[in-house]
Order: sequence, then C-alpha cells, then structure tokens
Amino acid sequence: MSQFTLLANLDLSIKNPTVRVKVISKWRVNSPSRIHKNTILFCDEKGVTIQGTIRDAFPKSFETIMNEGEWFGITNFKLEHSFGRVRMTKNRYNVILSEKSIIFKSEPTTYCNYYAFKPFGSIICGLAHPMYCIDLYGALVGVGSLETYVLQGDGVGDNSLDNKLVFSLINPEIPAIAF
Repeated sequence: MSQFTLLANLDLSIKNPTVRVKVISKWRVNSPSRIHKNTILFCDEKGVTIQGTIRDAFPKSFETIMNEGEWFGITNFKLEHSFGRVRMTKNRYNVILSEKSIIFKSEPTTYCNYYAFKPFGSIICGLAHPMYCIDLYGALVGVGSLETYVLQGDGVGDNSLDNKLVFSLINPEIPAIAF
C-alpha cells in the first residue's frame, strides 16, 4: 500500500496521491441548470478538511458505501482549485471523484469530531468570514415551518423547488434567568 498524503500537503504537482479521510457529511446539490452533484466533506487525522465532489457519472454504489463517520482511502482522484461563492472549507482544493477513483475502507486513526466552534460573540459582531461555513453550538429556541420556494433558472421552465427551515439559536454559555 502506498503512503497516505495528508490533506494539508496536497498539491497539484503530486502525482496520484492517496489520502485517508473520514466522511464528515454528504449531501446532494441541485441547481436550476439541472447539473446535480453530490458533495462530501472529508477530514484527515490531523483535522484538516476538504470538500469532495461526486459527479453524476460516478457509480451510485460507491456513493452509498461511503457512510458518514467512516474512514476511507481514496486514490485516482482529480484535484481542482476550489472556487465558489460559499466554500465548506478553507482548503484551496476540491477532490473530484470519478468512475476511475479507487475507494477502500480504512481503519479509524482517531476519534475526534473535527468541529471548530466559533464563539457566539464573534458571530454577532460579524467577525466570521461570510465566504466560509462555520460550526455553531447553541440551544435551539425556535423552529419555523418547512417552507418550499422556487429556485429561479436561466430560461423558461428551468425553475426547480427547494426547501428551507428557519431556526433560532442562543448562546448556551449565558445562564437562563428564571422569572
């Protein structure tokens, strides 16, 4: 077996790297242009995260065996610069999985949850960078109804439906006042 490359050490100049990653989260991205992709958030044993993309041509069997919380070795993937209005990680690259990618189960190397919670004060003051997603921890105090809305497309008939849920969090470190 080849040596694993840490996510922080990935570079376009490395030929055919093999990484060992934990699947943190995965979701499907639907767009008005009908280009659908599955996105996966990976993390290595050092806590470095990277976003991965599975194109529609990728076999569905690989998508279903990659369960959240499990460790995998991945090789034969494409590495691209990460562009986008909103990025899930600060990593400059995105892992693109294709039908040529080789995915195999790997033993867990650590049991850390890899969250990097931001203090509520920095969020309220606007100190979090709006381009990056953040981890929050709070007490859920209000949940709205699931609302359906229309994503506007470029042309006639390109609209698709999506859902949103509005909720409120409070800082759990502030003690509740009893009345």
